[in-house]
Amino acid sequence: MKNTEQVDLFGEVETAGVSIDESARQLRVSPATIRNWLKTGYLKSAGRGQITEASLSHFQDHVAGTRKLNQRANKSSKDSHDHEALVFSFIKRTQSNGPTLDHLGDEYESCLSDSYRNKEGIYYTPAHVVCDLLPAPQENIEQATFCDPCCGSGNFILRALEIGFKPENVYGFDVDPVAVEITKARIRQFCGYNSSNILGADFLSVASNGVAQHFDYIYTNPPWGKKLTKEEKELFGARFRTGSSVDTCSLFFFACLACLSRGGTLGLLLPESFFNIGGFFLLKNKDVRRRRNS
Repeated sequence: MKNTEQVDLFGEVETAGVSIDESARQLRVSPATIRNWLKTGYLKSAGRGQITEASLSHFQDHVAGTRKLNQRANKSSKDSHDHEALVFSFIKRTQSNGPTLDHLGDEYESCLSDSYRNKEGIYYTPAHVVCDLLPAPQENIEQATFCDPCCGSGNFILRALEIGFKPENVYGFDVDPVAVEITKARIRQFCGYNSSNILGADFLSVASNGVAQHFDYIYTNPPWGKKLTKEEKELFGARFRTGSSVDTCSLFFFACLACLSRGGTLGLLLPESFFNIGGFFLLKNKDVRRRRNS
């Protein structure tokens, strides 16, 4: 009998499941939305064009209803939305003393149009992926600094606080004002600290203008394929010495290296192409040689 089991990225055994089209029909969304939820980790793949039955069932019972993602999913596929009104609404919600804010970032992302997310390269990181990438460190982190250069709604930031980083030593950057306010509000709710270290700023611009501070730990999910002007690509590529590779994940990779303390720890979620495409491979080898000779 043929064995249909496979082991996923996190070492869990999965079996063949439900097709993307059938999953879309069950959840009453488009197949494109199912693929987006696969990318962000809400659903797990069981092979080419398949969703595991377990992850689909868990999503239906514990995610779709409570976070209202299915009702909002098709709305997020539209080419436009009233972003000004959306920003006002969500920032107002971060200022209220309501229930937990942990899922507010998920809800905000689900309201964004596909065109906006593609332009900004936005892919928020599910909490279980954050925990897998950022385990509790064995060394003493009492005085260590932590930074997420693309903090989004703060999943890496909250994880850093959970494992023992002091809130005054935790920093974050994001160009989205709603994401910044959600992160600040989550910090306040988690430990009562009003942080001034979560900044509405472009980390690439900050790093390219000279590093004012280095960080002991940098963990992030950088934007993939964010739209930059030709001038921005040339400027950042020259500042970070990335050669011909000017995708935003490459630019953030080298910007993070520039801001990392000597002996520091860097953890990034990168697309598979970073490890398979020749241009990226040459880029990494060049950087290793450069760092060894410096």
